[in-house]
Amino acid sequence: MLELVVADAVPDEPFAARQLTPALVAEADLVLGLTRDHRADAVRLVPSAVRRTFTLLEFARIVATPEARISAGGTGADRLRELIAVAGPLRGGGPHGRPDDVPDPYGRDRQAFEEALDLIRGAVTSVAGAVAEPYRQTNLG
Repeated sequence: MLELVVADAVPDEPFAARQLTPALVAEADLVLGLTRDHRADAVRLVPSAVRRTFTLLEFARIVATPEARISAGGTGADRLRELIAVAGPLRGGGPHGRPDDVPDPYGRDRQAFEEALDLIRGAVTSVAGAVAEPYRQTNLG
């Protein structure tokens, strides 16, 4: 089983947010926002990025479907590129009652931050598993 480990503490290294720019979007193989507004902002900057721009929860939901199966060959980066290619056509409204946005915990209590982290952790684990799964099936199966 693939497990994502996220430290409970914030790293000591300083973090600086960067403004999303057309160059960042254009250079990215995959653009993941935490909300549909983030996704829309990226696509407004570079409309041609629409096929490789998702919310994190949307991408995780799509790659977990049987329709998003990919080949077992190549590197992890190759498999991720293949997932991105198959995910675009599978895009659609999320299941009722399960939005594709990670709620913003800013200004809320610790529980809100933990809930957001749990959503992010689960989605990243799902995506990492989808990339690793063909490898595991081929080499460990």
